[in-house]
Parts: sequence; C-alpha cells; structure tokens
Amino acid sequence: MTKYISLFGATTTDTQVQVVKENQVIIGIGAGASRKRYVVYKVEHTARGYVYHMVDTETKEISQTDILRPLSQTFGIGRYYDDVNPEFMDAFEVALLVVRPPEACVPSFSAFRPPLATASGS
Repeated sequence: MTKYISLFGATTTDTQVQVVKENQVIIGIGAGASRKRYVVYKVEHTARGYVYHMVDTETKEISQTDILRPLSQTFGIGRYYDDVNPEFMDAFEVALLVVRPPEACVPSFSAFRPPLATASGS
C-alpha cells in the first residue's frame, strides 16, 4: 500500500483506493491557475496502487499519474477530479483521442518537395 502525505495541504492520498473511472474527465491546474482537461482512458492496478493513464483533450499528449485529488479540496498545482458532478466522455471519443496512426501511414513531406536547385559554376 502506498500513501502520499502532503505536508502543505494536510492531506493523505491512498493509491490503493480507486478514485476515478475510465472515460472520466480530469482537470489539471498548473502555474498561474492555468487549466487543462484530461480524460482517463485506462485504469491500472499495480502492486503500488492504482495508476491512471490519461490523454490531454487538446494536445493528445499521453500521461499517467497515481495521485488525483478531489476538486472540492483544490490546493495548488495538481490534477483533480470533480467529486461533486463528475464528467465523462463517450468511450468512442476517448478512443479517437488515444489512437495514433503508425508512422508508416504518415506521409513524408520530403517526398512531395521539389528538388533544390543547385548552383552551377558555368
């Protein structure tokens, strides 16, 4: 069992307790009170507790964390779940955010670029 203790927030987080479900929206609060929206696409239980795999809804950046705190107890920078009115995304929408095409399917722009003109010494 893993417990994290926040000395500043006077809170304890037990990673053996699952706090969100798949397809649930997470709010990331960053520096200057900036906010990002993530959605959990996979919940994994390991020997150290629950790990939440997330994707940023705007940039499609993949990340994971084992610490999520309730939005009602917001205290500084971190990732929070709405414990009063949880928001969920459709599973199909989440799958579209997570799926990335293999690199072989992505065309190379160099194939469409005309050859560079070379300087001739004539």
